[in-house]
Amino acid sequence: MVADDLKENVPLQKEAKVSMAPTELKPWPEFIQKRIDMWDRLMAEYKAELAQKDKQPFERLEMTKEDLLEMFKYNEFKVRIIKEKINTPKTTVYRCGPLIDLCRGPHVRHTGKIKVSFNSRHMYLTLSFCDIWYSSIFKAMQITKASSSYWEGKADAESLQRVYGISFPDPKQLKEWQKFQVITPNMYNSKLWETSGHWQHYSDDMFKFEVEKEQFGLKPMNCPGHCLMYSHQPRTHNELPIRYADFGVLH
Repeated sequence: MVADDLKENVPLQKEAKVSMAPTELKPWPEFIQKRIDMWDRLMAEYKAELAQKDKQPFERLEMTKEDLLEMFKYNEFKVRIIKEKINTPKTTVYRCGPLIDLCRGPHVRHTGKIKVSFNSRHMYLTLSFCDIWYSSIFKAMQITKASSSYWEGKADAESLQRVYGISFPDPKQLKEWQKFQVITPNMYNSKLWETSGHWQHYSDDMFKFEVEKEQFGLKPMNCPGHCLMYSHQPRTHNELPIRYADFGVLH
Protein backbone atom coordinates (compact mmCIF):
# COMPACT_ATOMS: atom_id res chain seq x y z
CA MET A 1 0.00 0.00 0.00
CA VAL A 2 2.79 2.46 0.85
CA ALA A 3 4.57 1.63 -2.39
CA ASP A 4 1.32 2.04 -4.33
CA ASP A 5 0.55 5.40 -2.81
CA LEU A 6 4.00 6.95 -3.07
CA LYS A 7 4.44 5.75 -6.64
CA GLU A 8 1.01 6.42 -8.12
CA ASN A 9 -0.96 8.75 -5.88
CA VAL A 10 1.43 11.36 -4.51
CA PRO A 11 1.87 14.04 -7.19
CA LEU A 12 5.50 14.74 -6.29
CA GLN A 13 6.50 11.13 -6.89
CA LYS A 14 5.17 10.48 -10.40
CA GLU A 15 8.64 9.60 -11.68
CA ALA A 16 9.61 7.43 -8.72
CA LYS A 17 10.81 3.91 -9.41
CA VAL A 18 10.04 1.21 -6.85
CA SER A 19 13.35 -0.61 -6.53
CA MET A 20 12.69 -3.07 -3.71
CA ALA A 21 9.29 -4.00 -2.31
CA PRO A 22 8.86 -5.10 1.33
CA THR A 23 10.27 -8.48 2.32
CA GLU A 24 10.31 -10.51 5.52
CA LEU A 25 13.66 -9.08 6.61
CA LYS A 26 13.12 -5.61 5.13
CA PRO A 27 9.50 -4.54 5.66
CA TRP A 28 9.86 -1.24 3.85
CA PRO A 29 9.70 -0.18 0.21
CA GLU A 30 12.66 1.57 -1.44
CA PHE A 31 12.51 4.11 -4.25
CA ILE A 32 14.87 6.05 -6.45
CA GLN A 33 13.77 9.67 -6.67
CA LYS A 34 14.11 12.93 -4.81
CA ARG A 35 13.94 13.11 -1.04
CA ILE A 36 10.59 11.94 0.34
CA ASP A 37 9.43 14.58 2.80
CA MET A 38 6.84 14.60 5.56
CA TRP A 39 4.15 15.94 3.25
CA ASP A 40 4.68 13.03 0.85
CA ARG A 41 4.33 10.55 3.70
CA LEU A 42 1.15 12.12 5.05
CA MET A 43 -0.29 12.28 1.56
CA ALA A 44 0.53 8.59 1.05
CA GLU A 45 -1.41 7.71 4.19
CA TYR A 46 -4.31 9.93 3.13
CA LYS A 47 -4.41 8.43 -0.38
CA ALA A 48 -4.56 4.96 1.16
CA GLU A 49 -7.97 5.89 2.53
CA LEU A 50 -9.13 6.81 -0.96
CA ALA A 51 -7.81 3.53 -2.38
CA GLN A 52 -9.68 1.64 0.34
CA LYS A 53 -12.95 3.30 -0.66
CA ASP A 54 -12.36 2.42 -4.32
CA LYS A 55 -12.08 -1.30 -3.46
CA GLN A 56 -9.35 -1.79 -6.02
CA PRO A 57 -8.92 -5.55 -6.67
CA PHE A 58 -5.64 -7.40 -6.14
CA GLU A 59 -5.19 -9.37 -9.34
CA ARG A 60 -2.69 -12.25 -9.44
CA LEU A 61 -0.98 -12.81 -12.79
CA GLU A 62 1.46 -15.49 -13.93
CA MET A 63 4.00 -14.20 -16.41
CA THR A 64 7.08 -15.50 -18.18
CA LYS A 65 10.50 -14.12 -17.42
CA GLU A 66 10.70 -12.67 -20.94
CA ASP A 67 7.40 -10.83 -20.54
CA LEU A 68 8.48 -9.46 -17.17
CA LEU A 69 11.72 -8.12 -18.62
CA GLU A 70 9.71 -6.35 -21.30
CA MET A 71 7.15 -5.02 -18.80
CA PHE A 72 9.75 -3.62 -16.39
CA LYS A 73 12.32 -2.47 -18.94
CA TYR A 74 11.81 1.12 -17.74
CA ASN A 75 12.99 0.13 -14.24
CA GLU A 76 16.62 -1.01 -14.09
CA PHE A 77 16.18 -2.29 -10.54
CA LYS A 78 13.34 -4.64 -11.42
CA VAL A 79 15.31 -5.88 -14.42
CA ARG A 80 18.22 -6.79 -12.14
CA ILE A 81 15.92 -8.61 -9.72
CA ILE A 82 14.23 -10.55 -12.53
CA LYS A 83 17.56 -11.61 -14.03
CA GLU A 84 19.19 -12.53 -10.73
CA LYS A 85 16.34 -13.91 -8.61
CA ILE A 86 13.86 -15.59 -10.95
CA ASN A 87 15.02 -19.07 -11.91
CA THR A 88 11.70 -20.52 -13.10
CA PRO A 89 9.97 -20.17 -16.50
CA LYS A 90 7.10 -18.25 -14.88
CA THR A 91 6.51 -16.22 -11.74
CA THR A 92 3.72 -14.12 -10.26
CA VAL A 93 3.00 -10.42 -10.19
CA TYR A 94 0.12 -8.60 -8.51
CA ARG A 95 -1.81 -5.72 -10.00
CA CYS A 96 -3.74 -3.23 -7.87
CA GLY A 97 -5.12 -0.13 -9.49
CA PRO A 98 -2.38 1.49 -11.59
CA LEU A 99 0.49 -0.39 -9.90
CA ILE A 100 1.87 -3.79 -10.84
CA ASP A 101 4.79 -5.38 -9.02
CA LEU A 102 6.61 -8.64 -8.40
CA CYS A 103 4.98 -10.52 -5.52
CA ARG A 104 4.31 -14.11 -4.45
CA GLY A 105 1.15 -13.21 -2.52
CA PRO A 106 -1.44 -14.05 -1.45
CA HIS A 107 -3.48 -10.88 -0.87
CA VAL A 108 -7.05 -10.12 0.08
CA ARG A 109 -9.51 -9.66 -2.78
CA HIS A 110 -9.54 -5.87 -2.86
CA THR A 111 -8.43 -2.74 -0.99
CA GLY A 112 -11.86 -2.48 0.64
CA LYS A 113 -10.62 -5.15 3.05
CA ILE A 114 -7.96 -2.73 4.26
CA LYS A 115 -9.41 -0.66 7.06
CA VAL A 116 -8.14 2.92 7.14
CA SER A 117 -8.73 5.26 10.03
CA PHE A 118 -7.46 8.53 11.50
CA ASN A 119 -7.03 10.11 14.88
CA SER A 120 -6.67 13.81 15.74
CA ARG A 121 -2.89 13.73 15.90
CA HIS A 122 -1.69 11.22 13.35
CA MET A 123 -3.03 9.80 10.14
CA TYR A 124 -2.56 6.06 10.40
CA LEU A 125 -3.66 2.92 8.64
CA THR A 126 -5.37 -0.08 10.14
CA LEU A 127 -4.58 -3.02 7.90
CA SER A 128 -6.34 -6.38 7.92
CA PHE A 129 -4.84 -8.20 4.95
CA CYS A 130 -2.67 -11.30 4.92
CA ASP A 131 0.52 -11.71 2.93
CA ILE A 132 3.27 -14.32 3.00
CA TRP A 133 4.99 -12.59 5.91
CA TYR A 134 2.44 -10.07 7.20
CA SER A 135 0.37 -12.87 8.77
CA SER A 136 -2.10 -11.33 11.23
CA ILE A 137 0.34 -8.96 12.95
CA PHE A 138 0.01 -6.03 10.56
CA LYS A 139 -3.27 -4.41 11.63
CA ALA A 140 -2.23 -0.94 12.80
CA MET A 141 0.53 0.95 11.05
CA GLN A 142 2.07 4.38 10.76
CA ILE A 143 4.77 5.73 8.45
CA THR A 144 7.53 7.05 10.71
CA LYS A 145 10.32 8.38 8.50
CA ALA A 146 12.21 8.20 5.23
CA SER A 147 15.97 8.00 4.76
CA SER A 148 18.63 7.39 2.16
CA SER A 149 19.92 3.91 1.40
CA TYR A 150 22.02 2.17 -1.23
CA TRP A 151 21.00 -0.51 -3.68
CA GLU A 152 21.80 -3.85 -2.02
CA GLY A 153 23.63 -1.95 0.72
CA LYS A 154 26.61 -1.11 -1.51
CA ALA A 155 28.04 2.38 -1.04
CA ASP A 156 29.10 2.62 -4.68
CA ALA A 157 25.59 1.74 -5.94
CA GLU A 158 22.61 4.00 -6.61
CA SER A 159 21.21 6.08 -3.77
CA LEU A 160 17.60 5.23 -2.88
CA GLN A 161 14.89 6.52 -0.56
CA ARG A 162 13.74 4.04 2.10
CA VAL A 163 10.35 4.43 3.76
CA TYR A 164 10.01 3.18 7.35
CA GLY A 165 6.89 2.34 9.31
CA ILE A 166 5.80 0.64 12.49
CA SER A 167 2.94 -1.81 12.98
CA PHE A 168 0.95 -3.27 15.87
CA PRO A 169 -1.68 -6.02 16.25
CA ASP A 170 -4.42 -3.45 16.89
CA PRO A 171 -5.03 0.33 16.78
CA LYS A 172 -5.10 0.58 20.57
CA GLN A 173 -1.46 -0.47 20.81
CA LEU A 174 -0.56 2.04 18.11
CA LYS A 175 -2.16 4.83 20.13
CA GLU A 176 -0.27 3.70 23.24
CA TRP A 177 2.99 3.79 21.27
CA GLN A 178 2.24 7.33 20.13
CA LYS A 179 2.09 8.49 23.75
CA PHE A 180 5.11 8.19 26.02
CA GLN A 181 6.50 9.91 29.10
CA VAL A 182 8.95 12.72 28.41
CA ILE A 183 11.51 14.26 30.76
CA THR A 184 13.18 17.21 29.07
CA PRO A 185 16.81 18.31 29.70
CA ASN A 186 17.74 20.54 32.63
CA MET A 187 19.25 23.24 30.42
CA TYR A 188 18.45 24.73 27.03
CA ASN A 189 20.31 26.78 24.48
CA SER A 190 19.41 30.46 24.62
CA LYS A 191 18.10 30.26 21.03
CA LEU A 192 15.27 28.01 22.24
CA TRP A 193 14.48 30.39 25.10
CA GLU A 194 14.34 33.23 22.57
CA THR A 195 11.96 31.26 20.36
CA SER A 196 9.62 30.59 23.27
CA GLY A 197 9.78 34.25 24.35
CA HIS A 198 11.08 33.53 27.86
CA TRP A 199 14.57 34.93 27.27
CA GLN A 200 13.26 38.41 26.64
CA HIS A 201 11.36 38.46 29.96
CA TYR A 202 13.20 36.15 32.39
CA SER A 203 16.86 35.99 31.34
CA ASP A 204 17.98 38.33 34.16
CA ASP A 205 16.60 35.89 36.75
CA MET A 206 17.98 32.70 35.17
CA PHE A 207 21.21 30.87 35.92
CA LYS A 208 23.14 31.33 32.65
CA PHE A 209 26.49 29.94 31.48
CA GLU A 210 28.49 29.48 28.29
CA VAL A 211 29.22 26.15 26.58
CA GLU A 212 31.47 26.19 23.50
CA LYS A 213 30.68 29.86 22.88
CA GLU A 214 26.94 29.18 23.07
CA GLN A 215 24.75 30.67 25.80
CA PHE A 216 22.72 28.18 27.88
CA GLY A 217 20.41 28.51 30.85
CA LEU A 218 19.03 26.18 33.54
CA LYS A 219 15.32 25.90 33.08
CA PRO A 220 12.91 27.47 35.59
CA MET A 221 9.97 26.28 33.47
CA ASN A 222 9.22 23.47 31.00
CA CYS A 223 7.57 25.42 28.19
CA PRO A 224 10.54 25.67 25.76
CA GLY A 225 10.88 21.88 25.68
CA HIS A 226 7.24 21.66 24.70
CA CYS A 227 8.00 23.84 21.68
CA LEU A 228 10.32 21.09 20.46
CA MET A 229 7.80 18.34 21.18
CA TYR A 230 5.14 20.26 19.31
CA SER A 231 7.31 20.84 16.25
CA HIS A 232 8.61 17.28 15.80
CA GLN A 233 5.81 16.53 13.31
CA PRO A 234 3.42 18.45 11.02
CA ARG A 235 0.53 20.10 12.87
CA THR A 236 -2.80 21.71 12.05
CA HIS A 237 -4.94 24.17 13.99
CA ASN A 238 -7.53 21.40 14.44
CA GLU A 239 -5.23 19.74 16.99
CA LEU A 240 -5.21 22.73 19.33
CA PRO A 241 -5.25 22.98 22.25
CA ILE A 242 -2.58 20.36 23.06
CA ARG A 243 -1.62 19.60 26.66
CA TYR A 244 1.77 18.19 27.67
CA ALA A 245 2.86 16.66 30.97
CA ASP A 246 6.61 17.02 31.65
CA PHE A 247 8.16 15.69 34.84
CA GLY A 248 11.47 17.51 34.40
CA VAL A 249 13.41 19.23 37.19
CA LEU A 250 13.03 23.01 37.47
CA HIS A 251 15.60 25.44 38.88
